[in-house]
Amino acid sequence: MIGLWAYSNRYVPREMNEVADRLATMGRGQSKEGRVLFVPPGTVAAVMSEEQRRWLESLPAEYDGPEIR
Repeated sequence: MIGLWAYSNRYVPREMNEVADRLATMGRGQSKEGRVLFVPPGTVAAVMSEEQRRWLESLPAEYDGPEIR
């Protein structure tokens, strides 16, 4: 069976996805075998907290969670 794949690429500035940027920087120069992180490293956790705070502040005041259909 041949699977059909659909994909799209979209440029996201480094400043808009600082978590991915920090993780990529950490992995630079390491082996290609991969690494599993169960807890984000300190610098990444701090960025995640800040991004989450900014996202929550951007929600409308009347937002009370995802809509379930």
